[in-house]
Amino acid sequence: MDSHHEKQALKNALLVRRFVAWTGLPAIMTAVGLLLVTVFTVGILSMFLSQSSTDSSDVATNGEYDPQLIKIAATAMNADPSDEFIKNLEAVIQNESGGNAAVIQQVQDMNSGGNEAAGILQYTAGTFANYALEGHTNRLNALDQLLAFFNNSDWKSSIGWTTILGVRKMEWLHSGPQGSPRFKSVPGKIDLSGIDQSELTGQYKLNTAGNTYPKGQCTWFAKARSGWAGNGWGNGCQWGTSAAAAGFTVNRTPAAGTVVVFAAGQMVGTWRADPQYGHVAYVEAYNRSAGTIKISQGGTGFPSSTGPNYQTLSNVSSYVYIHKK
Repeated sequence: MDSHHEKQALKNALLVRRFVAWTGLPAIMTAVGLLLVTVFTVGILSMFLSQSSTDSSDVATNGEYDPQLIKIAATAMNADPSDEFIKNLEAVIQNESGGNAAVIQQVQDMNSGGNEAAGILQYTAGTFANYALEGHTNRLNALDQLLAFFNNSDWKSSIGWTTILGVRKMEWLHSGPQGSPRFKSVPGKIDLSGIDQSELTGQYKLNTAGNTYPKGQCTWFAKARSGWAGNGWGNGCQWGTSAAAAGFTVNRTPAAGTVVVFAAGQMVGTWRADPQYGHVAYVEAYNRSAGTIKISQGGTGFPSSTGPNYQTLSNVSSYVYIHKK
């Protein structure tokens, strides 16, 4: 809890103390009152935050979305946002996801258990499905989310200035879209001629420049996804040693945005890493409370050798993690 909310909780507790003293209730009731107000305040605060944001410490933050997609999506959906509205929508995206199209909610709340919010505008699965257009149903695709945003008949009134826990910010109003779907399929042309689509996965743009690993191998994907892993680190199982020699922090502490190394023959969930080369992947998210990591990976044994292929793993302390400098 930040200092503002700590001060507010103390103010609430002080009010209860004064009330109890005025009514002449015994001291024990004062203590109980203070405890109840503090717990109530913290509980409400935690619930509200969990419903309105993503725990960024648990989610990788190097996803990518191009702000030009807002105008492209609006044009395709026959919408006419003003420059000011586009600026406001960009602010909402930053508040919701930091512009990271791969963000998936990690905090536990009423949406937990399969309906976690995700993507640049943090749609839950059910809400996104209601507004998604035919052929654009990937919730982790920035364009698909923006098309869905402008498919809301009430899109002009869906965002605006609001005060959340005493902080004035540009955000979703009404906790999300309220209107009805305008179309079933995209009515106009989607012109992506101004967008760099090289190695674009739909979730993020891979950083492939200078990648000397064989394309389609797990090492190629891990370097491309991280954007900072080094060349010449050898096979996947050798990356921990090589990274440590290059000055990177290497340990068994899981964290979003790290590269995870699997030893030769080590179990990766329900399958076993190569008995000679091992395996390496990228940690998209770390769920502390559940004790799991969500990884993206590539390699010749996956449906898409260049990724992303997602997997959620437990037993997280048994793996080696390379942390970005």
